Amino acid sequence: MPLLHNYVTVDTDTLLSDTKYLEMIYSMCKKVLTGVAGEDAECHAAKLLEVIILQCKGRGIDQCIPLFVEAALERLTREVKTSELRTMCLQVAIAALYYNPHLLLNTLENLRFPNNVEPVTNHFITQWLNDVDCFLGLHDRKMCVLGLCALIDMEQIPQVLNQVSGQILPAFILLFNGLKRAYACHAEHENDKELGSDEDDIDEDGQEYLEILAKQAGEDGDDEDWEEDDAEETALEGYSTIIDDEDNPVDEYQIFKAIFQTIQNRNPVWYQALTHGLNEEQRKQLQDIATLADQRRAAHESKMIEKHGGYKFSAPVVPSSFNFGGPAPGMN
Repeated sequence: MPLLHNYVTVDTDTLLSDTKYLEMIYSMCKKVLTGVAGEDAECHAAKLLEVIILQCKGRGIDQCIPLFVEAALERLTREVKTSELRTMCLQVAIAALYYNPHLLLNTLENLRFPNNVEPVTNHFITQWLNDVDCFLGLHDRKMCVLGLCALIDMEQIPQVLNQVSGQILPAFILLFNGLKRAYACHAEHENDKELGSDEDDIDEDGQEYLEILAKQAGEDGDDEDWEEDDAEETALEGYSTIIDDEDNPVDEYQIFKAIFQTIQNRNPVWYQALTHGLNEEQRKQLQDIATLADQRRAAHESKMIEKHGGYKFSAPVVPSSFNFGGPAPGMN
């Protein structure tokens, strides 16, 4: 797996220069997922498919997506003993959703599995929302958020979403609460390393941001309930992808905030369906997520300015007002 991960991420140009390279890697993953290698090897095979999808977003591997998704979801039609394999297979489809929502939904509509009468689209989305608490670590939660954002932002909402609309924002809240803890833990570890190498060299802005994260994580009030797996990276998280790069501009907090503002203004009926069942505490938590999105944006801009010698990068302006306290504009 380390070798194949390097092939995919270190020299992606060569990987894509000849279709036989992707075909060989897919064949290996498919053989593992349909054979008797065991669930640990199967998790790695699914992870490799996810890494390829993320690494090649926007680089024309559309023809591979149906094959990758079918291999991963077909595995879920047979016995699965661990939540890790189940979530990893789901995550291949989530990565495909992030890669191209329309392509993923077309793929799901055309899939047919034996002894499965329910449409694959419905089964995938309901399984994903039911298992959202099983996605751990930074990467897996981030992928869940990005996937859900892509799903709810589609112009043609899949019919099943109307049936599960009440689960979607609580799922976001659960994921962001986990992300907050995981980011705080990651920041603390990184800070410990920096202090160990040079205790006098502390970036005051960065330190302030770490303290904000740690403080907000503590405000959840469930510090004692933290599990080690909750904050630590997962076993497969070491196989990093392009979205895990610290300089990567893809920030799940900012994307979530921007998409919900768009829905609030563009599609008040859908906005109302998503928010109507929220209680006051959940509305407050969503507002806190929006506030943290602004803080993360400011911290990232500050970091980029410092890194590039004071040059200020222009970023898309996202309005600071965000209202989860009531109906969308235009709603009675």
